[in-house]
Amino acid sequence: RKLRNLVTIATKTFLRPHKLMMMLRSIREYYPDLTVIVADDSKKPLEIRDNHVEYYTMPFGKGWFAGRNLAISQVTTKY
Repeated sequence: RKLRNLVTIATKTFLRPHKLMMMLRSIREYYPDLTVIVADDSKKPLEIRDNHVEYYTMPFGKGWFAGRNLAISQVTTKY
């Protein structure tokens, strides 16, 4: 069974686009097709060109818990 069918990475970001991009590059180095779900409540949404990233924008400053809950609600894999 492929790892991408079992594992999804969910993350929340706020006003640190360079750190998000650094994390995505690192993930892609070892897991090129793993799904990454991003919840972002920054002022300016990013444009991420990655077929395996689901990027959700939220109202500005909505908060960590709301972002985490949004990202986790979109996970469809076991882990």
